Amino acid sequence: MELRGANVLVVGFERTGRALAPFLLGRGARVRITDRKPAGAFGASLRALAGRSPRASCGRGPSSSICRSSR
Repeated sequence: MELRGANVLVVGFERTGRALAPFLLGRGARVRITDRKPAGAFGASLRALAGRSPRASCGRGPSSSICRSSR
């Protein structure tokens, strides 16, 4: 399956999401990560993707809860 340029939503950033996001990014997919927990709950795991992942939506709040890192 070709993933380069595909838009992919990863729902949940626990074990599977943490493994899947870098895999998808490494194959050129544009990844959005969403989780109900706030971004701070994922610490280094989410920061490690900074600069690689266009968007991570964390927490239950409105758009103010969106943490963005540019690509």
